[in-house]
Amino acid sequence: MPDGIAARYRNEQIGCVVGLGGGSCLDTAKAVGIMLAHGGTLREYLGPDKIYRPGLPVVLVPTTSGTGSEATPNALFIVDGEKQAVLSRHIMPTAAIIDPELTLTAPAPVTAASGLDALVHAVETYTSLGATAVTEMYSLRAVELIAGSIRSAVWRGSDLAARTDMALGSYLAGVAIANAGTGAVHALAYPLGGKYRVAHGVANALMFPYVTEWNIPSDMRKFATLARAIGEPIDGLSLHDAAFKFLSGIEAIIEDVGVPRSLDDVGIPRSELGALVEGAAKQTRLLKNNPRVLSKDDMATIYTKAWR
Repeated sequence: MPDGIAARYRNEQIGCVVGLGGGSCLDTAKAVGIMLAHGGTLREYLGPDKIYRPGLPVVLVPTTSGTGSEATPNALFIVDGEKQAVLSRHIMPTAAIIDPELTLTAPAPVTAASGLDALVHAVETYTSLGATAVTEMYSLRAVELIAGSIRSAVWRGSDLAARTDMALGSYLAGVAIANAGTGAVHALAYPLGGKYRVAHGVANALMFPYVTEWNIPSDMRKFATLARAIGEPIDGLSLHDAAFKFLSGIEAIIEDVGVPRSLDDVGIPRSELGALVEGAAKQTRLLKNNPRVLSKDDMATIYTKAWR
């Protein structure tokens, strides 16, 4: 899509690109801003640091609360059946207009999937190897906002207070992504979206509990803090039990908002296990940032659990 838009407007006197919509629309606008300024095709910009100068000014207006694209230096696309990213500080938007009223008409399935995407962003940036004391403040506040409002945003879509908290939480998680990065949930979710076209938020939600279960032993204090942030009662519990309350808490959120719970639910046969593992193993940028190392066998175990 970015190639077609850039080709259509390359000879026009375009001074600014505005992206209005969900994450895919915003990422497209970011790429178009670069391509109109510097020429070329999307493929030429895939990967880290392929852009050496700013593009056209880009203003992003999200209509979902999920990707945080309005705050991140990356843009995701499906190319050759794989999720691939443009990664550069020069693709950061010039400005973002975050108006929660624009999300009021988002249907429940979109609100649920995008909201869980934002929650995964907040959690992964809090626990990633790239996290710092500063990014943790953004991540933890995002967790609190999203976990406290996602159910109401999904099932009472006109609840402006919940929509406002979701919009702010998504943005804060995006800021954290820009500085701390995500991890293995995204790495294992990418093949689901690339080859099988599972919506990004749904793919993340499918992997979220199982990667979390794997990661908890890496830093139980952080996961206990996350359990408290999502409203789980942990007073009087051992550190181990408090940390694992986070796992049961996110499983309850996922259940309550009604997204698919199993790879069977999204039509992925068990015969695809090997392809999923190989696809995830390619995501070295994300896997290196995960708090606990995963081998291919570990990934296979996680995918197998996700067929439940």
